[in-house]
Amino acid sequence: MEKEGVRLDQYLDFSCLFKTRSQAKKAIELGRVKVNSNDVSPAYKIKIGDKISIKYEYGEKVVKVLEVIDKNIPKSEAKKTYEILIPYPTKEIMEKFKLDKTLKEMWTPEKKPDKRARKKLRKIKGNF
Repeated sequence: MEKEGVRLDQYLDFSCLFKTRSQAKKAIELGRVKVNSNDVSPAYKIKIGDKISIKYEYGEKVVKVLEVIDKNIPKSEAKKTYEILIPYPTKEIMEKFKLDKTLKEMWTPEKKPDKRARKKLRKIKGNF
C-alpha cells in the first residue's frame, strides 16, 4: 500500500482532505496548499514526513504525511495516513465565523426591495 511519490492532488483526494481531485488541484493552483512551506504544483510527488498546510478563509490546517496511499480507501482508514498538527476549525475560528454570519444576517434584508423602495433608495444615494 505504501508508495513513494504520489501526486499531491491525488494524495489530498485519497486521504479525504478534499472531496475531489479537481478541488484539490484548484486549491493548489490558487496557492492555498503548501508543502513544507513551499508553493508546489499539483504534480508534486508527496513523501512520508512532508508537512502539508491547507489555507481556509478563517485559518489553516497543517498535517504531516504518515503514509503515502495510491488509491481510494475508506475515510476511517484515510484519516490514519496523516497526523493533524494544527486543527481546523479551532474554537476561536468558529466564534468568529458565527459572529460574521450573525452580522451578515442582521444587515441582509428579509426580501428584495420593491419598486417604491428602490426609488427611495436611489433618492437617498443621490442617483435620480
